[in-house]
Amino acid sequence: MEQQRLAVLVQQSLAQYDNTTASFYAQNLLTITNKDEDAKVLADCYFRSKQYHRAFHLIKSRNLVFKDDQFLQLALQSLIETGQWEECLDLFENQEEEWRSLDLYVSTSSSSSQEQQAAGLDIKKMRMSQLLQNAAKRVASWKWGPEVDLSRARIYLALDQRNRALICLLRALFSRPTLFQAFDLLLDHHLLTSLQEVELLKLLPFDPQDSFIVDLYQSKLSSFHKDSGAGKKITDLEARLKESMGVASRLSFSEERPKPVGPNNSVANTYLLTCRAAFHAQHFDHHQAYQLSKKVLEIDPFNMDDAQFIYITSLKELKLKNELYLHSHKLVDKFPHPILSWYAVACYYLTIEKLDLARQYFSKVTREVPTDPL
Repeated sequence: MEQQRLAVLVQQSLAQYDNTTASFYAQNLLTITNKDEDAKVLADCYFRSKQYHRAFHLIKSRNLVFKDDQFLQLALQSLIETGQWEECLDLFENQEEEWRSLDLYVSTSSSSSQEQQAAGLDIKKMRMSQLLQNAAKRVASWKWGPEVDLSRARIYLALDQRNRALICLLRALFSRPTLFQAFDLLLDHHLLTSLQEVELLKLLPFDPQDSFIVDLYQSKLSSFHKDSGAGKKITDLEARLKESMGVASRLSFSEERPKPVGPNNSVANTYLLTCRAAFHAQHFDHHQAYQLSKKVLEIDPFNMDDAQFIYITSLKELKLKNELYLHSHKLVDKFPHPILSWYAVACYYLTIEKLDLARQYFSKVTREVPTDPL
């Protein structure tokens, strides 16, 4: 009876985002039951409360790290949040051979190009079909889910082991093509050539019902490439989204309609707006890039993704130094994201031609980027 009541109180507290209360009841529940599943609930409460060391210690002390995907993911995420990259790799040291299978077909970033070529591992020259074939072989004998590969990729990126990160991301995408973060990391960290990126999207085993997801991926891919038809692809997707919204509205019993704030009289999709802004930035149309990225930040002011970088870069290119000054101060004061803040400050100093200060802050950005795989 007590067990059921405590379990209910834990879930009620989590539903109300009261992690402290949830942790209290979960701890007492685990004391009574001593079950692994209740240990997972308590570790999750600790993680939600940002007590990452405590969450990892609980899982490790009960020898549950490799019990299943969820325990492993929770352990990895706890270490990732605290920046303990080497400790993440130490988890794999004494595990079965499959954990070290990457070494069979990919070298570390420190290996020389001659070593890579001798092993047949010159990834930039490999066709995507070969890379995916290698990934597929590992998926067949891999007992962990794609989220684990994604976490491992983030670890390898933080340690600047790009080839290993690439293979983990490809394996995650081959296993689950809809895992967008894996696709996003591949593009943002430029792990593939342009031709390989295009080939990847064609070869991923999407379900037929995922054609819209493929189009969303294509929009991001198009924004990275100087493709003359990329703008039309994004426009077509916006029109398709508008049509889908119209169908949804007709099926709804509510008479309320969202205000048309996006292009083509549709509700703004900040993802597509950002893709379009990136497309214009690639074509040096900084005015359009500025207008679109500014629109994204008006809709979603706490967006810390690509739109911020496009907006800051556009301000610098257009020499809007007053707006850039105010925005950089806002980032420093309100948004504790060092890379964005330092990049904005560096661009401001570059705009007003204080080159020594600009160089100083750009150096801070480049030193921080390898340890920030997000």
